[in-house]
Amino acid sequence: MIRVAIIIACLLAVASAHGQAEMWWALRSAQNAEQREAIRSAVDEFSAKIQAALAMTGDDNITSDGMADVYPSEKGAVEAIVEAFVAQAKSSPGFNVRQTRIIVASLSPERSGIPPLPDGNVNVSGTFGGPGYSVQISPSATDQAQEQAISFAMIRLRQLLPSARIYAGTMPEALAPGEAALGIGVGEIELVVQQSNPVIARGFRGKVAGLSMIGQIQRPSETSFGIQQWADNSAEFFKQQPSKRWIIARSAGAFPTSEEAIRSACDRAANQFALENTGRTQRFGSPMPFDTLKSLAFAHFINGGTTDRIVQRFGSPMSASWRASVLVSSSDNALRKILPVNQPMVLETQSARTTYTFSARGVLAMVIVVVVLFFFLKIATRGSFTVHRTILAIVIMLLAGLLVIALFGVRPVSTSEPRAVIIR
Repeated sequence: MIRVAIIIACLLAVASAHGQAEMWWALRSAQNAEQREAIRSAVDEFSAKIQAALAMTGDDNITSDGMADVYPSEKGAVEAIVEAFVAQAKSSPGFNVRQTRIIVASLSPERSGIPPLPDGNVNVSGTFGGPGYSVQISPSATDQAQEQAISFAMIRLRQLLPSARIYAGTMPEALAPGEAALGIGVGEIELVVQQSNPVIARGFRGKVAGLSMIGQIQRPSETSFGIQQWADNSAEFFKQQPSKRWIIARSAGAFPTSEEAIRSACDRAANQFALENTGRTQRFGSPMPFDTLKSLAFAHFINGGTTDRIVQRFGSPMSASWRASVLVSSSDNALRKILPVNQPMVLETQSARTTYTFSARGVLAMVIVVVVLFFFLKIATRGSFTVHRTILAIVIMLLAGLLVIALFGVRPVSTSEPRAVIIR
């Protein structure tokens, strides 16, 4: 069936090229403006019919326009739908970004094909979960996710088409002249709150559908999304857990299988992990080689030692490509888990040692105080220094200098020294 569709698409493409060439020659041969305008209208109509026919030959299982089957967040999924809509619009004949009115609207569950709540629930609310996380389902949560999706779509559209006329409205059944429409609908929504299981995160997960209407072509799309904020907004993710050390690694491009994509991401994570921790580990009294530590880390990550991972499929099941991203911890505890337990190992950590240094400001303050005290004592004694008065003056000036140093002249400086911890 797929081969037949491909053959039909090729034949239609050839027909399109041949037909448009003949019409272009007729346009060149036209004698007046009315003939040229009539031929242009015929060309546009012919192209629209060809594109509609080409769209009908597509495979229903294809994630349209290079979209992935899953995204790390709702924002990423909605933006992918918007980017596919913009790509379709720019390639459509007769689309004028300045003259076309673009409507962004919510899709009803009937038009999106996605129920509002997961697992067949209808108009119910509930919360479940476990230690460190909770999951909530409710019609209000779905409504919030829908409003957020429309907001994401409007923002991204205005970024990609800054000169376009973009409005929020109702999804039309048919387009009026000079209109295009993008419908967005979310469903199977869960509001997930993670306190520490395994990371801090909060957001919606579920599915989102898109329906683009441009000219005579309607193109549906659908994808899923989670709450893996680390994969598409790492800066915000790091702010939420500043006391932890993380490594985020992505596969080096697209791969023909998901296993290869995961291996690539884990290999890059292991490489970074070894770079950060080489020199902190010893084996039988000598530093552990970089390659050894990387191999241990890779084996740990590939066998489930990652904190989180996302695997995305692009294209159709018959010609799919895969990408993967992994999140791993780079803490001391993670390093201990990677090192073998059946051999004595040495983990070098850092112990703090504090030293004190004089600051220039403190020394200057001490000199000023000593000079002021000297002249004060000289005036008080009217310049008559006896041995006892001289000793007393020196003692007072020294005490004043020490007080100034204590208050302003010394600042602590922390240095670090390696400390060995035996791990067996």
